[in-house]
Amino acid sequence: MKMTNCFKTIFLTVFITLFSFTFVNAKTVIRTDEAAIGEADPAKFSDNIDSIIMFNTYDALVDEVKNGGGLAPLLASGWEYADATTLNITLKDGIKFHSGNVLDADDVVYSFNRLMNMGQGFSFLFGTVDSVSALDSKTVQIKTSEPFAPLVASLMRLAIVDKDDVQANTVDGNYGDNGDYGEAYLLTTSAGTGAYKITQHDPNVKTVLTKNGDYFQGHNSKAPDEVINKYSFEAATIKTLLVR
Repeated sequence: MKMTNCFKTIFLTVFITLFSFTFVNAKTVIRTDEAAIGEADPAKFSDNIDSIIMFNTYDALVDEVKNGGGLAPLLASGWEYADATTLNITLKDGIKFHSGNVLDADDVVYSFNRLMNMGQGFSFLFGTVDSVSALDSKTVQIKTSEPFAPLVASLMRLAIVDKDDVQANTVDGNYGDNGDYGEAYLLTTSAGTGAYKITQHDPNVKTVLTKNGDYFQGHNSKAPDEVINKYSFEAATIKTLLVR
């Protein structure tokens, strides 16, 4: 088989032989990528391979409407502007994190502050935000320094983390009273609400994602029980995987 440049650069998904007679019943999927590293921390992700992990393990307040454009609530049940610089967001009830903890407004505030204090990933999108606060357990208020039309769309890149879980697994670090902000913890696990949770992660080798049985949106019937992302594969290795 001739390995073209196109073949070597596209993302490949290889279904391994842990299924019955159709892909619908696949139990495990292996996905290979030329990326050198897979970032599992939602405050750090920024590129395509990171997104594969993030969008399956973490959710944002809003999402884009599939096949139609526009925005739709995800963790949020809705939002409204109180004025040109004040956005109020209401959260859905009963959404659980991978730990079993229930999502509330404090988790959103913590996730935003963590992103901005760490200053990585998509923090640059929120330069006009003056404050994010919890009005009550289900309502988050975002205030900006000036009207900022893309604010709601930008929230698609604010992955919400489990405050209690991360804080319980925080060690000494570079962020003052916040220690390491759970960086070490999120190297090996996930603290989101997503359809999958991280059960193994070596950023230079592979990430193993396992289906989250408590996912609030349920699962597609074709969704595999386990997904393995492998990194930094040479074309010859990918060819061998396909042959197998």
